[in-house]
This record gives sequence, C-alpha cells and structure tokens, in this order.
Amino acid sequence: MPAAVICSSGTAVANLLPAVVEASQSNVPLLLLTADRPYELRDTGANQTIDQVKICGGYTRWSSDVTPPSDHVPGRVIVSTADTAVRYCVTGPRPGPVHLNFQFREPLAPRSSEWDPDQFLRGLEHWMQSAEPYTSAIAGQGSNTALHPATPCYTHQQQQQVLGTVQPQPHMQLQQQIQSHRSNGHSHPQQQHAATVQL
Repeated sequence: MPAAVICSSGTAVANLLPAVVEASQSNVPLLLLTADRPYELRDTGANQTIDQVKICGGYTRWSSDVTPPSDHVPGRVIVSTADTAVRYCVTGPRPGPVHLNFQFREPLAPRSSEWDPDQFLRGLEHWMQSAEPYTSAIAGQGSNTALHPATPCYTHQQQQQVLGTVQPQPHMQLQQQIQSHRSNGHSHPQQQHAATVQL
C-alpha cells in the first residue's frame, strides 16, 4: 500500500519535492494529497497560494487537479480520480509518487450548507454496496497489462462506420501536393516557397 502525505497549500507543497524525487527514483508508492486554493484565486496574490499544478514535474507517475467540492461535480468523478491515482501509484512496471491536488473554497471550518446528496451520489449506488473499486484497468494481452497494448475493440471497417471517414484538412492536402511535386523531380525553391506561403 502507498504511504499518504497530506499537507496544506502554498510553499508546504514545495517542501515535498525531495521526498517525491527519492520515491520516484526508488519506485516507492507515495500518494500526495495537497490542499489548494480554488482556481479563481490563482495568480491573484492570494495568501498561501502558489502554482501547485504539476509542481513535481516528471517525478510523479500521474497527477490531477481536483475541482472544489460541489454537488454539481458528480461523486463518480471523484471516485474515478481516486481509483486512477492508486492504480498509477502501486501497479505497473514503475510504481511511484502520484499527486492529487484538492481545491477548497472558504469557509474551511465545518458548517452545514445546502447540497443535493442524491445528485452527488447518482451512479454510485451499486458501488457503495460493493467492496470492489469503482473502476478497473482495461485488461490487455499477456500477463502484464502495462507492457502490452489493449486488444482493439473495432476492426478498421467498424471504426469507419462509427467515426466516419476523416477528410484531409486543406493544409494536409497542400503538403501532399508538395510531396508529390518533389517526388516527380520538381524542387524549384521558388515553387516550394510559394506553396509554403499559401499555408
């Protein structure tokens, strides 16, 4: 199981970087749970507010900037985020640190407020009666899903039926014309320049 580190917003998060680097280099599961101010207070000079999004750079296996609590955000989004964080933290060829950055609005002190629990919990009824994770990784070919691609769901013909045929964009058509022109032995610099300007 991963070790969980919980800290407040601001420079306290920056103090976690040495531990994150060590955990990343050693493939040690580490779950960073950091508090943050809401998005509307970022870049405003608000107290105890710095840019915490992806603050650990490439030393985390995965990170997510979690929206402030609201009954307009379905609970299944939060649960799916937590499932994904734990999966990246403890499974795969390289376990390691994962960062969940939780935004909170004031007041932070406990107080009753209006919210719609039915709306927030919609879609979680079956999961709340189960001991299983809400989401699971898609099984791939072979024993190690992290090293093998998932089995395709559709044939090429079925994909065209579902998605339709993608038409080349004008700039792609022009690039194809230039390539065809060059392959026929025509490579006059002025002609190439004129074609490029049309982009």
